[in-house]
Amino acid sequence: MLELIARNSQTGEVALNAARRYVERHEWGQARLLLEAALEKGFLSEPQQARAMLRDVCKRMDIFNGVE
Repeated sequence: MLELIARNSQTGEVALNAARRYVERHEWGQARLLLEAALEKGFLSEPQQARAMLRDVCKRMDIFNGVE
């Protein structure tokens, strides 16, 4: 349900909040998808936090996606 709301939101904030829930549950794949969507949509109050979360998730998944 949150994913649907995140897709329809004008900002990336909803996707970022949904990603936080997945991170808490160690569901790295879903968290990564939502973090990427949040950053792509933009208009985040703390974009640096979203990038840091994405870096951490990618590290946990043992992948590199070019996030700085």
